[in-house]
Amino acid sequence: MNTRILTDGRVLEVYKRGDQAPGKRPTSVPRDRVAEGSGRSLLCARCGHRITSDGERIEVNDRHEHDAMNPHGHTYHFGCFAHAPGAVARGEQEGHWSWFSGYRWQIEYCGGCADHLGWLFLTNSDRFHGLILDRLTEAGDDE
Repeated sequence: MNTRILTDGRVLEVYKRGDQAPGKRPTSVPRDRVAEGSGRSLLCARCGHRITSDGERIEVNDRHEHDAMNPHGHTYHFGCFAHAPGAVARGEQEGHWSWFSGYRWQIEYCGGCADHLGWLFLTNSDRFHGLILDRLTEAGDDE
């Protein structure tokens, strides 16, 4: 287990590799098939800051939703999104313990309240956001 204390006092957890077959790279919906910003807004459930929209949902490894466990035994249920302009990735890019083979990751926080929302997964040529679904809420009709 690897942990680091961030400058703001929060703990950075290192996550273990999921049950993905070795060498199988994630497959996602081509970015040109997703209209950035389309759909209903998805907000941080804690503070209401706009994070992304339901039109940004993509499939990675043939699924939008995934479940994965970190080395501390916490299981996360998250969805994959092409863009999440309201999330902020911080910390070093980590290559080990990635749930997606070949991808590095960074923890992502809400740009409004800094609550942990998920992870940015990236390679030299691709990136997507894995956002914890119960930490997002849909905007109301007046949003």
